[in-house]
Amino acid sequence: MPPLTRLAVVDHVTSPTALVFPVREIVTACRARGVRVLVDGAHAPGMVELDVPALGADWYVGNCHKWLCAPKGCAFLWAAKKAQRGLHPAVVSNRYGEGFLAEFDWCGTKDPSPWLSIGAALDFHAALGGKFLRRRNHDLAVAMGARLARAWGAETAPPELCGSMVALRLPLRGAQTLARAERFHAALWKRRIEVPVFLSGGRLFVRVSAQAYNEPAHYHRLERALPGLLDG
Repeated sequence: MPPLTRLAVVDHVTSPTALVFPVREIVTACRARGVRVLVDGAHAPGMVELDVPALGADWYVGNCHKWLCAPKGCAFLWAAKKAQRGLHPAVVSNRYGEGFLAEFDWCGTKDPSPWLSIGAALDFHAALGGKFLRRRNHDLAVAMGARLARAWGAETAPPELCGSMVALRLPLRGAQTLARAERFHAALWKRRIEVPVFLSGGRLFVRVSAQAYNEPAHYHRLERALPGLLDG
């Protein structure tokens, strides 16, 4: 880490490659060097076991519209007590200067409906199984990712680095470009298959996810559809 580093911004779960990072260990290493940490936990709530204060970060942000099934716009910012000082919304309003909670609770005219839904979203998540649903989703994603990797000759990350998503690096010949990823995605969409196709590090990845409404047959359909596109 460069000696002048003051802030580290770390993903909890990466988006294109679907890796779950060892955030607590990363935070500990940063703190030992006097570096403050902001964790981007967009995919974490509802996917992995999450005890935000125990991670030791200065700030943590997370979305609830992904794995908790809340409406878009439902998200949260957590800040350690010391990290709340001097922290203000990007748009200030009439409660500026009244403290962390007061300023962020009211940022002017805005529809609070998504935030008010979080209680119902958490209840729904619990009704679907809570931690048992998260384990089921993880196991399904890992099992189907392994099956697809064998069928396609693709590469995946170890199961312990995965949550409810698995990215597969495709064994493609020729140039791997963003345009090719877009053509790939469009071809799958024509087959009524919606799955992200990413360009990362000069290689194309397909990322599969598992949620309560997914079942093995969905991945089997993708397994059959892909081979005809690999040489395209």
